[in-house]
Amino acid sequence: MPIEDSPKESYVTFVKACLWHKLAEALSDMVWHDFDKWNKKVQNTVGYQIIQSSDSIAVNIAEGYGRHTPADRKKFYIYPVKF
Repeated sequence: MPIEDSPKESYVTFVKACLWHKLAEALSDMVWHDFDKWNKKVQNTVGYQIIQSSDSIAVNIAEGYGRHTPADRKKFYIYPVKF
């Protein structure tokens, strides 16, 4: 049976997850904003991949926060930074 976080630890983890989520959303917004300025070749080769990657960062942070064990949460927090 996993050891539950204390209420204080859970709150701190929640606040950190919210901050990282906001940063990830800001990154995604910047990528989407700049995408139209790239030439078509860049858009069609790496552009769409960069958009999908930047969008998935916030999703992985949100999904990781909802996990029950620290090890499971850590796995979802690491996914966005693996290249």
